Amino acid sequence: MAKQATLKKYFLKPSRFNDNNDDESEIQSEVTETADAVAPAKKKQKCRAFRPEWKSKFPWLRCDIIDGEEKMFCSHCEKSGRKNGFTRGATNMRISALTEHSQCSDHVSAVNLTQQQTAMKGHCEKANETSNKKLCSQLQVVFHMAKNGIACHQYVGLTDLLRAVKAPDFVSCEGIYRHSDSVDDMEKALEDVVVKQLDEKLKGSDFIGLIIDETVNITVDKKLIIYVKLEIKGRVETCFLGNYDVHSGTARCIFDKVVEVLRERNVELSRVIGLGSDGASVMMGKRAGVGALLKKESAFSIQVHCGAHRAALAALDAAKAVDQEYAEPAIRTIIGHFGKEITSEDESALATAPLIDATSAQRDAIAVMTALRGYGGLNFSTACEVLIRDFS
Repeated sequence: MAKQATLKKYFLKPSRFNDNNDDESEIQSEVTETADAVAPAKKKQKCRAFRPEWKSKFPWLRCDIIDGEEKMFCSHCEKSGRKNGFTRGATNMRISALTEHSQCSDHVSAVNLTQQQTAMKGHCEKANETSNKKLCSQLQVVFHMAKNGIACHQYVGLTDLLRAVKAPDFVSCEGIYRHSDSVDDMEKALEDVVVKQLDEKLKGSDFIGLIIDETVNITVDKKLIIYVKLEIKGRVETCFLGNYDVHSGTARCIFDKVVEVLRERNVELSRVIGLGSDGASVMMGKRAGVGALLKKESAFSIQVHCGAHRAALAALDAAKAVDQEYAEPAIRTIIGHFGKEITSEDESALATAPLIDATSAQRDAIAVMTALRGYGGLNFSTACEVLIRDFS
């Protein structure tokens, strides 16, 4: 049977300690409610970020994302090597920060430096353009000299002449090279261009013909001059390949030099189908000539005796067959007569005196040649042409 509860527990008085706690809790709750009612609501913090429209106002601005964070940079300050917040990366995403940076001394100096560099670059490009134009004109002069066999020491005189006639690129002496070493350097530069163009032509021609001849230089050293005939787009071109040293004039030595030169130009011997020479035995020999050695490497190659050399041989044979001894003295007498400078009739009679004893044929020739007196001194070939024309 359950124990019955006594009535005392229902009539117990609350302790003094509990009463104080209840009062304090009530007061605390009232204060909290009052504070909540009086305190204003907290504003939400804005999340600032980079705005693309800022770039239109600040063209130097650049924004990069580094480690997940946006950072602003100044291109002018970076280019000029400045050290500030916008070269390390600014994180203050406010337009006021951009305005403040655009007005700081560091940024203003960087902008001025950029403008000066741009202006200097333009001046340098203009100066280089003028200098290059002058250099091209000088290269044209050197190329003309080389093409027409004019000695290098004539270069200074030619440039002085162009300056005297006020050629556009020679008005002032600035940028005009006058030292002999400069002329040599320009010739070497032109040589490189010409050689490159020739290599392209050699590469583009399916078949090649050779024209070779032995010669000597001023010191009587043996040389081998080589020309090539090429087919370029259906048109035949003859190009000078070079003048090379050879230690002897044997067929084997000449052939080896030809092979060496062609290999340097990446030309296979099988593409060589023609050889033109002076007709000497060392060139045209049936068994051991240069042509025979070439035919072993290129079965379809043919040999051609140079037409000019054949004409010279024909003239030599004709001179041996026809007696010309009677004509030569007459021609020399005529040349000697008209080669003298005569200013009066007395001098003319004195100059004609040695011709009194001339033969009738010589006197007739002199009469014919008198009409050509206004041309001054006559060379041997001109005298021969007149004699052949009038006495044939």
